[in-house]
Amino acid sequence: MNEVLQAIYDRRSVRAFKPQQVKEDDLTLILEAGRQAPSAKNGQPWHFTVVQRKSLSDRIGAAAKEAYAKDPEFAKKSPWMLKPEFNLLYGAPTVVWVSGEASNPNAQGDCGIAVENMAIAAHSLGLNSCIIISALPAFATKNGPTFIKDLGIPEGFKPMYAFALGYTAAPLPAPAPRKEDCVNYVR
Repeated sequence: MNEVLQAIYDRRSVRAFKPQQVKEDDLTLILEAGRQAPSAKNGQPWHFTVVQRKSLSDRIGAAAKEAYAKDPEFAKKSPWMLKPEFNLLYGAPTVVWVSGEASNPNAQGDCGIAVENMAIAAHSLGLNSCIIISALPAFATKNGPTFIKDLGIPEGFKPMYAFALGYTAAPLPAPAPRKEDCVNYVR
């Protein structure tokens, strides 16, 4: 199997990170992999914000948990996420926020492609990652505009993904079983 396919098959989402910061050269390569992603009409509707300030990541994660706590259905379905010790960004030393042009109907998909490129690139460099959408409710709270400002997200963009990045603090999980019946052919 070639190394690209091997990286795709071997990559796992990691939810426990060492405090060790990502090397600057590796971070540059990972961000460039995101920038190289294909996009509809070559619109490249993304903006990347690299956060290596733990206090900001912790504040955003806490705000998202507060938003979830106000939803009784969520509290019933995922009570573990509301525990004080749970960190929505998994304590990653680097979190890349991927924002998309709010007016671009393709931004969500295009930004998703970019963040997956970054995840595969990170794995190929010996780093671990997790693509996260569960922290997004933080931006709908009263502190949301402050978070947007603190992240330096340009006007007209909105956060779409958080990309937790670092070195795993636990063994990589085994691959989850893949669905067998999700392909059909029309020939």
